[in-house]
Formats: sequence, C-alpha cells, structure tokens
Amino acid sequence: MLLLDAAAAPWIARSLAGDRSAERRYEDSLAGLLDRFPARHPMGPHRRWCLVRDAWALAEHRARTARGERLPPPARPTCCLLVRVPGCTECAGCPR
Repeated sequence: MLLLDAAAAPWIARSLAGDRSAERRYEDSLAGLLDRFPARHPMGPHRRWCLVRDAWALAEHRARTARGERLPPPARPTCCLLVRVPGCTECAGCPR
C-alpha cells in the first residue's frame, strides 16, 4: 500500500486543484505495474485494482482532512486482509 500511496500523492494534489482526470491518470500510471507485480499470495486483478482505488481514496481523504475538512473514513471496496496478521485489527471502512 505504501507504494500505491506514494504514487497517488502528486495526482491527489492535481485532483484537489480541480483536475477531474487525475484519478484516471493515476490508475493509468499503475496499469503496467499491476500486471507485473509479484504477489506472495494469489491476488487476482479485481483485488489489485481495488487496492489501487483504495489507496487513492485514502490518500485523498488524508489530503482533505489535512486541509481542515471533516470527513468519515472512505468506504473500502475490498478487504486488504491485514486483519488476519497477528496483532492487526480491521481498518476503518473495512467491508468485512
């Protein structure tokens, strides 16, 4: 997720400045990476794209709240399964 968050940062700034195509261009910039990314566990294209969209929503939420907007956590399209890692709890907005 950190890689996806870092990739979203410049696009989020453009989106907040009114660039309506920023989210699509962010997704386009990651398309090749998602096809080649070696996952440790089986991960289909649907889950991969959900994680990309989730990273966008979280990065946009952080940017908006940092500038003073009060927003609920974004709804997540899929579970990242970190809840299964010992010591972790489910994320805010988890669909589980």
